[in-house]
Amino acid sequence: IASAHSSDVNLQEGFKKGMPTEMRGLWAGDEKYYFEGVMYPYCTQALWDPRMRFLTWNSVVGTCQDAGVHQKTGLIEGYWLKNMVLAEAYILQVDQTKCLSNELCDDDITKDRTY
Repeated sequence: IASAHSSDVNLQEGFKKGMPTEMRGLWAGDEKYYFEGVMYPYCTQALWDPRMRFLTWNSVVGTCQDAGVHQKTGLIEGYWLKNMVLAEAYILQVDQTKCLSNELCDDDITKDRTY
């Protein structure tokens, strides 16, 4: 999901107002960040609250397996907290959201793998 800060008057084309309620909750797992055509893996924790339109996000570079985070159980057996860069933690208020294109969403979470 891409986000953008804007008022109701400035709703961008293809975006919807607010946050989808199905995103509510605490999430931890592998995340992919694309920058200038390169994919960077992150092990991320995110807390979504659509009622307040906010997201808190923090992560470490690398996969959760590398960081010692077990995505199914939430158990941390590594240096995830030690490797977290606090300057890269976010608290965002999300006014608009838009789904990414299918080619950027290539991980099918409906298949039972390590989730």
